[in-house]
Amino acid sequence: MINSKDKDIALFGKALWIALWAGAILVLFINNGLIRLWDQDEAAYAGFAHNMLKTGHWLVPDFMWSMPHRKTPLHFWLIAFFFRLFGENEFSTRLPSVVSVLLTCLVLARMGARLFGKEIARLAALLMLTTLLLPSIAKISVVDPVLMLAETIAILALFNYAISGKLLNLLWIVLSVGAGLLLKGPPVWIVFFGVAGLMFIKKEYRKRVFIAGLVSVLAAIPLLVWGILVWQSDHGQFIRWFMDWYIFQRVTGSVWGQTGYPGYYFIVFCISFLPWLPFLLPAFGSFFTNIIKNKGRGPVDYMLLCWFAAGWWIYELLKSKLPSYAIAAYPAIALMLGRYLLTEQLKKPARVWVVLYFMLQLVVGGLLIYGPGRFFPAENIWLFDVVAALNTVISLFVALSLWKGNLVTGIRFSAIQAVFFLLCGWGLLAPQMERSRSATWQIAQYIRCYYPAGEEVLFSEDFQLPSMPFYTIEAGFNCRMMTDDERNDHVSLPTHTVIIASDRYHTDYLKRHPGAPAWHIRGWVSDRGIYDDYYVIGAGK
Repeated sequence: MINSKDKDIALFGKALWIALWAGAILVLFINNGLIRLWDQDEAAYAGFAHNMLKTGHWLVPDFMWSMPHRKTPLHFWLIAFFFRLFGENEFSTRLPSVVSVLLTCLVLARMGARLFGKEIARLAALLMLTTLLLPSIAKISVVDPVLMLAETIAILALFNYAISGKLLNLLWIVLSVGAGLLLKGPPVWIVFFGVAGLMFIKKEYRKRVFIAGLVSVLAAIPLLVWGILVWQSDHGQFIRWFMDWYIFQRVTGSVWGQTGYPGYYFIVFCISFLPWLPFLLPAFGSFFTNIIKNKGRGPVDYMLLCWFAAGWWIYELLKSKLPSYAIAAYPAIALMLGRYLLTEQLKKPARVWVVLYFMLQLVVGGLLIYGPGRFFPAENIWLFDVVAALNTVISLFVALSLWKGNLVTGIRFSAIQAVFFLLCGWGLLAPQMERSRSATWQIAQYIRCYYPAGEEVLFSEDFQLPSMPFYTIEAGFNCRMMTDDERNDHVSLPTHTVIIASDRYHTDYLKRHPGAPAWHIRGWVSDRGIYDDYYVIGAGK
């Protein structure tokens, strides 16, 4: 389709290529310091890092209302490192995930170039940044983007060693698998040994894959040392809990109702790669046709097949599911799609895929128009209408271009539409939710303004919102849960105690203490999709 030395750049034009990269990178950073922490995971992770810095206890993560989010500690160490550099804030909390996505793209472009070709690898890196999911989870500091970086390095190093035998790749395997184990435990082993086991089937790779597997055992040393220290510190309490919560319960069932049927991740990928959907589905068809036709003899096809099996298909079989669990497969899908887009025989997508793409974009537009005020709170609703209209116009232009067979134009505007949508979503629309969503931050700011620093803040009940104690502590106050005796007025509270109360407790408190000063705020709890009422009570004032 494009006859040029650098077909990936020529496909878009140099100016657009640079603009797309600049826009995609801007998406990763825009408003990261202005959008408040998301409950649950992100706020819990910030709390873990804060406590590690404060107490010097780096082994077992601990923070109020955050027990289910504890895991192996490397991600929290990284957040704490950035806290030291840039302060304890939202921007620092999100840096590990943002940097990891960028590094994954760099690794894919460099290490992937040796296997799949420079042009395909570079295009795949851009495709990853123009998906809907990856940039978004990078902006919500979860572990998965950092884990994806470790898994991508491990897999590409394994492929490179299997083909070239260069020993440096073994070092990359040990470092990346070791980091993955300290990030989230077993998932990196599932992916790495899944890929290695399938590569081992091929006689030409067997010896080197066996060596890589043996060497990778060294990667368990940091995890083993950490585990021994943790076991000695609490007599195995945390390790036993971790094994049950993160391994046994997820393998044998689901947690918090996070489940789905086989095919769940295929749907997730289609939604995430929505800007590329007219090409994604034919790319899958072309890939599996080649696998069947060549019986898996092509090394590139076989490597991607191994990557899909270990990073994607195995998670389809597990009952416990979340969109980010199969994140290891994103680089493989991007490589497959990039190779398809750069083929000389690229065909016009079937019109059914073009129609499906545009219909789904209409659904997105409908959610932007009818969602604010119905499914989630927002100010300046007209902005959602404008973005919905512009996104629909660009999507229509993409669909018409592909319908007529103008493939280059369709591909270019698919990328433009993706970057436009992500920039508008995180740059313009997400801030419109902050007034209702940031109630816990607003509570802390209110206390900071009207009460002397250092006063004790009591929570009337377990709100299960880690951002509440995090922002209270960051405002300069100590906080804890009320005891039953304090809650029932069996003991007196110090004169200047501040209580953050629920609606029920506030009503009971005013019956016992008429005229007690209280400030009310109604906030939207994003992880539950509901509104809740909170009161700041100046006890004894």
